[in-house]
Amino acid sequence: MDNDFKIISKLCATYNTSLLDKLSPETIKILKSMLLKGEEEEKEGFAGLIHIIKNHLELPLGRPVKRELPIQTSFDYIRGPMTLTVHRSKKYGKYIYVFGENHMIYNECLKNKNSTTVEDFLATNIDKSDKFIDLLIEMQYINKKGWKIRRGSSHIDDINDKFGIGCTGLKKECKYLNLRYHYVDVRSSPAASELIKSVDNFHNLARTTPSRIESELYVIIDHLEILLKAPFKNNKELADLLEKDFYSLKIEKQLKKMDPDVKKLLIEYHNKIHMKMMKEIESFDVRTIVVQLLEIFTHIDRSDDQLETITESHTRLSELFDKLGIVFTKSLSFLYMDMYMLSRIFRGFTPVKNMNSLPPKYIVMYSGNAHSDNYRKFLTEIGFEKIYDKRTSNYTDNCLDIKDLPQPLFPEYMA
Repeated sequence: MDNDFKIISKLCATYNTSLLDKLSPETIKILKSMLLKGEEEEKEGFAGLIHIIKNHLELPLGRPVKRELPIQTSFDYIRGPMTLTVHRSKKYGKYIYVFGENHMIYNECLKNKNSTTVEDFLATNIDKSDKFIDLLIEMQYINKKGWKIRRGSSHIDDINDKFGIGCTGLKKECKYLNLRYHYVDVRSSPAASELIKSVDNFHNLARTTPSRIESELYVIIDHLEILLKAPFKNNKELADLLEKDFYSLKIEKQLKKMDPDVKKLLIEYHNKIHMKMMKEIESFDVRTIVVQLLEIFTHIDRSDDQLETITESHTRLSELFDKLGIVFTKSLSFLYMDMYMLSRIFRGFTPVKNMNSLPPKYIVMYSGNAHSDNYRKFLTEIGFEKIYDKRTSNYTDNCLDIKDLPQPLFPEYMA
């Protein structure tokens, strides 16, 4: 019995439910009886631990989870992502699923296939897991007041609707008791500098319509003027300004809580990719592009028919927006969201009484595929083993064949 007590103490400290298999039959019987007596999951603290213990012992969860889930637990296809890789490392004690999507909803699985949406796939696997899971998503950072904006037509929105604000920070409102939910798109944080917000505003204007440009005319002009007034003469100086702003916004805090060795590897990787991307955009001078755009928008603002003038100038506007988008995507804001995402999975957390405050161990990362490929490269560079790699046939195919994926997720325990 003394040995069983030590095992249970270790279980409470590590959330490793495989330790239950080492308990004596008598202790397991007592534990099952205690768990079946009441609705312990409603009590303050240890709700996530109780949830994964019940799942491991195949006990009813005690209270119904108030949302609809597919009846089956194994699927042949997922609707939403275009890529999925699985990585594991005994050295770092992590098991990671990296999903990538194209931020659009089309060419998805036929309804008669054994398929489900990625949000229901994740919800089913999380709810039935005997492990505590961290889900990191490319969603605008939400502050304590609950600020957020929908991205638009994307499964990222649907994932956020499924898990939502209630699962950030281990809140009691979360319906998934064994989940920590992380928003990682710091580019859209309400606390971001005006410069970061201006850069983010031009992230997706390259393919926008004349009517949208007309509706956002003065917002666009304001952001162009902010860029013009910023103290930089070239792309390198702009990159330095943004790096300073991003670090002070969120990234520096994450890096301080990371293992020093991994922190060093992450910074080296970031700098290497950043230098490569800066070389790719040497021919695009941001200040020159901003001046050219302001000249066009000044003409539009003074015209009698703004929409007609925008339509006449749309080809040229698209070319300039595309160049600006390439600069900001490839060299600046793109990498800092990735640095934030990666730093979160390797950082420690402030201890919270009776709550899981351990570093992430069982991890799901969901983002645009360009970001996801960046995460995969870093994990490979630092020695993670890639044990699964599946991609759809082309960029516009959002039906991922996972018939050969071991299900449910996280079939192994990490020490």
